[in-house]
Amino acid sequence: MSLNAGQVSIGLSLDDSEYSRALSRASGALDGFGASALRITAITGGIFASGAAAIARFGQEALRVGGAFEASMTRVAAITGVADKELAALTAKARELGATLPIMARDAADAMGVLATRGYD
Repeated sequence: MSLNAGQVSIGLSLDDSEYSRALSRASGALDGFGASALRITAITGGIFASGAAAIARFGQEALRVGGAFEASMTRVAAITGVADKELAALTAKARELGATLPIMARDAADAMGVLATRGYD
């Protein structure tokens, strides 16, 4: 037995205009957010970059000053001929003078070198 129901044709249509408009608004909002995020990144990146540069300059200056102090103390050791233990005491004294007087430790070390060249112990 064969049954033929015929053909049924159903037409569906979808009005997606509201969906398209909402999607377009969301896309625009995301574009605006992305642009804002890029501006914030550019600003904070500049801040971090300048901060990193300042830290690097500070580190370079600290190394330069520290190296100059060590060079002054090496000069004192060469002039006086002191042993390591005595040089450690002179180094500590130069650092103490640099911390307590309105001079740098390197200035105190340089003064020790001048005194040593003039024969003072």
